[in-house]
Amino acid sequence: NTILDFGCKHGVAYHAINKVFRKNVGDVFYHGVDQNIPFLDLAEKFIYPGNYGLATDDEVRQTNRRNNVTLSQRLPAMSLGKSNNYQYNQRKFDLVICCNKLWDIDGNEERYKYIYRLWQLTGEYLVIIDRGGKEGHMLTQLIRAFILSKGRYIEKPRSVFGKHRVF
Repeated sequence: NTILDFGCKHGVAYHAINKVFRKNVGDVFYHGVDQNIPFLDLAEKFIYPGNYGLATDDEVRQTNRRNNVTLSQRLPAMSLGKSNNYQYNQRKFDLVICCNKLWDIDGNEERYKYIYRLWQLTGEYLVIIDRGGKEGHMLTQLIRAFILSKGRYIEKPRSVFGKHRVF
């Protein structure tokens, strides 16, 4: 019921998920993240359930928020609770999507930081999709190996090979 779309571009994943799972608007909390402001503006209009040509930008934004759709340039902040298990108190997303974003991040160290953060936000599934071809396949395999090696160091309620699946 909660989705984090890292690299959301114009919000296609939102419509795909609604089409596949046949959820009503508002039943799914969708948080799209993209650093490109024009893409976020386009996503606001693309996700809007009505005719966005007849609505102002503020009306589009408010309607989307009422329908549990939020868009931002940054990943959600870490919840720094007072307990030692603050990771369990932060928001977890049932589905975390990282689509065609890995090549846009400079260097492996920076990629690892983002993937590590996405893995911390994952409650059920982490889906990593990248461009086709040999380079995209190699990068996806590199990230998968990183998650499998570092995932055990991220405290989770369940094991890496249990409920949290890596595809």
